[in-house]
Amino acid sequence: MEPAEASVWRSATPNWLSGLTTFLFTPGSSEKLLAKALRSPADAVVIDWEDAVRSGEKAKARELTSRVLSEPQSFQGPCLVRVNAVDTPDHDADIAALADVEPDAIVLPKASVCALDSLHDNGLPVIAIVETAIGLQDVERIANHRLVQAVAFGAVDFAAELGIVPSANGLEFLYARSRIVVASVAAGLRSPIDTAYVDLVGFEGLEREAKFAKSQGFGAKFCIHPGQLDIVARAFRPSEKDLEWALQVLEHLPPQHNGGVFRAGDTMVDGPVLTRAQRILQQCEEQQ
Repeated sequence: MEPAEASVWRSATPNWLSGLTTFLFTPGSSEKLLAKALRSPADAVVIDWEDAVRSGEKAKARELTSRVLSEPQSFQGPCLVRVNAVDTPDHDADIAALADVEPDAIVLPKASVCALDSLHDNGLPVIAIVETAIGLQDVERIANHRLVQAVAFGAVDFAAELGIVPSANGLEFLYARSRIVVASVAAGLRSPIDTAYVDLVGFEGLEREAKFAKSQGFGAKFCIHPGQLDIVARAFRPSEKDLEWALQVLEHLPPQHNGGVFRAGDTMVDGPVLTRAQRILQQCEEQQ
């Protein structure tokens, strides 16, 4: 696309990403599942043209997505598309099809600096999934890339490449998650998006994993089933205890405060503690 044609693209304001906590994936090749996702309470729907679609149904997924999104929808949240990776046969066709689909953002799998540099700039924000050794090695540069508005972690592909056997506590991914969080914050991006929880038999471990990711600095999670949405939303929402604490801190904030410390209940409040309280209240406001 020539620069003069850029106006045909619907631009997405980066701020729309900040308060989203649940990103529901759905196969782009299934009209039934796509319709179900668009009736869900997800904060955002990610229409998948990659792993969830068989190789012989990629064109069908692009055509179906374009048709469904051209029709009136009750879903008011952003719709994203996960394209096939840059070095795959379907990538170029995916990028060309985005002009008809007009998603709010691209979700790029197997993200690396090389992949982002070769990605056609169509004016759409990119959520870069770090799910390879090269991606993690590049994560600081990925987070600072001009196209990237958020970074996500893909544990399944990451584990497969590195020969990691996932455990219930997730400690084997602590280094990767920490690198992604630090890179995102340093680049001024929103809190990163955590990997999907793939156990569909029972969701007892989902809440634990989501809370662990939140404790590490993640602000959202990929979901692969509508039944996961409420659990994830509650896990990333500030608790009543945290909200009460933050309100207490702000209530005791001295007039014309210009630094120093003050007391709020049992808490001695300095700059970093005040920042944490303000962040909790901001999260509550964004997630309304």
